[in-house]
Amino acid sequence: MPSDVRDFSDKDITRLRAMVRAAHQDFDQTAAFHEAWRPTAFDEQLHARMETSFATQTFKVIRVALRREVLLGLVRLWDTRSDTLKMEFVAAQLRRSAVLDALAGDRADKTALPIVDPMRRELGRIASEALTIIEKYSKDGERHAVLEVVRKLRHTRLAHREAVSELSAASAIVPDASAEEIEELYQDSANLVRLLLKVAVGHAYDPREAAGVFSQYAQAFWASVRGERTEGHPNYARKLSSRDIEG
Repeated sequence: MPSDVRDFSDKDITRLRAMVRAAHQDFDQTAAFHEAWRPTAFDEQLHARMETSFATQTFKVIRVALRREVLLGLVRLWDTRSDTLKMEFVAAQLRRSAVLDALAGDRADKTALPIVDPMRRELGRIASEALTIIEKYSKDGERHAVLEVVRKLRHTRLAHREAVSELSAASAIVPDASAEEIEELYQDSANLVRLLLKVAVGHAYDPREAAGVFSQYAQAFWASVRGERTEGHPNYARKLSSRDIEG
């Protein structure tokens, strides 16, 4: 058996669990921003109500601010700093049979039932699903480029701006991520947090429930947002019809 599989310590599991719990807290905050931002990107009726209103300018400012927080939150989940959920470390632990054996044994001990083997198989299945998502955004993964774009945005535009001269400005242009790409990264991240909580902590978490609460709040808010050229706005001026003019 390779040494990287059999050699681990309780500290590895403790660190893994701490990272996953922290990621859960970060994701819940990101979900709040995401559900508030999502209608500004995809709600066509909201866009139609805003049209070319003066209020559209502030609407765009709010949309950019919410998008910024969503991107910052997603990058934190996939960051490489030691104090964040380090995906390389997480993936390494999920690939270790000894780690999954220990997690299964710990889970079985808490139930006092002879379920070590079925629990180990279940944890192996969940770990495999999580690894599939991690590999999707890892180097050479099919969506790695999207994650790199988001990271570059964070480094150059969101967390701080790079100072560039006029001569180097053209080469400093940073590609942007589309709303659809951000949405896919968010949904994959939500599923990954769900799987990691299940395999490492034994916590059943449905990100759709958390998002559903924030989505309900967002729908109630954006339903009342409209430009002065749409009926319902306090400054709306009803357009006269031909009948009104003739009368």
